Amino acid sequence: MTAENFTWAPAEFILLGITDRWDLRVTLFLIFLPVYLVSLLGNVGMVLLIQVDARLHTPMYFFLANLSLLDTCYSSAIAPKMLVDLLLPHATIPYTACALQMFVFAGLADAECCLLAAMAYDRYVAIGNPLLYTTAMSQRVCLALLGASGLGGAVSAIVHTTFTFRLNFCRSRDVNSFFCDIPPLLAISCNDTSLNELLLFAICGFIQTATVLVIVVSYGFIAGAVIRMPSAEGRRRAASTCGSHLTAVTMLYGTLTFMYLRPSSSYALDTDKMASVFYTLVIPALNPLIYSLRNKEVKEAVRRTWSRFRRPAEMRPGVLKYGAQTLIGSPPILFLEPQPGANLTTPTSLQGEISHQAPRLQEDRRFLGSRDTYSRHHDQGSFQKHLAPSTAVAPQDVHVSQQWNNQMQ
Repeated sequence: MTAENFTWAPAEFILLGITDRWDLRVTLFLIFLPVYLVSLLGNVGMVLLIQVDARLHTPMYFFLANLSLLDTCYSSAIAPKMLVDLLLPHATIPYTACALQMFVFAGLADAECCLLAAMAYDRYVAIGNPLLYTTAMSQRVCLALLGASGLGGAVSAIVHTTFTFRLNFCRSRDVNSFFCDIPPLLAISCNDTSLNELLLFAICGFIQTATVLVIVVSYGFIAGAVIRMPSAEGRRRAASTCGSHLTAVTMLYGTLTFMYLRPSSSYALDTDKMASVFYTLVIPALNPLIYSLRNKEVKEAVRRTWSRFRRPAEMRPGVLKYGAQTLIGSPPILFLEPQPGANLTTPTSLQGEISHQAPRLQEDRRFLGSRDTYSRHHDQGSFQKHLAPSTAVAPQDVHVSQQWNNQMQ
């Protein structure tokens, strides 16, 4: 298309997309649509699972829920329009919509970098100082870390969007990309873009350098703590949890570094499009799979949630859910959970077991009006109340979940 004279800004930009071949566009649509749906369902499902399962009300899953929310938002800022544009002969985007898309994507992408650093610090505290975990990672601290991540992303987005859209786009309105990214817009500006390139390198470089430093230092301390662990099972669990996080960090930071932390003279916009597809569409789809397939607690939470919708006949309303399970290295635990619509009566077959293990339950039946779960350890003299399904977990997880639920009430 021939260049046109625009005084300051065109009414709309033309997005050249990934390719101009119609057969490839249809093929890419058929590939990207399932990927986006997997990303959407996986991340939204992760957020809902963490919300409904009280066993996951811990700082680690608080950050994971917000990571899934960020992935959902920033992929949805680009993917739906990209999918529609693949089926259109000419893809355009209004000037204001282009600015909004850049602001949302840049802010959420930088916020995710900061959030991954906060997650690394959380893992360090959990593994390196487990006795101080609930104090060091209180709800106030977690909210402060989340707020700092959002603030860093917002500042970055405001700076990039403001300085990019102060430029005059008088060369052309053809954006050689499938969304409004910074390098393609700088390429069609008729102004000197050296300041924009400096800001891009400085801000992205600072955020990525600072967050990578936090991640490296945190994992340095984690490695030392894991080496000192006497239990092979503990080392395996720590490696599994940290492995998922490190995989997500490597994928995101590697792509962002390739895209933005290099001189503008080395930009190859046609090649960069595939890297853009990877971090805008593929990574958000992979993150929930990485954190769920390698995480035993998430898989158990999925099974617990699924069982609530497929209860067998003996677990229907009118009967109390009962289970006596054993922790590794711990005494058995008695769980009693009233079901919705229960008649608040105890099955006769359980009376002797309840009388033997928890005589105080027969003295005070007022707890049956609540939907909380009551557990009692044989070696403890008091009941512990925590909002959770009747599945045994590590004592420290019960304590963390209990404290977070109390803070949120």
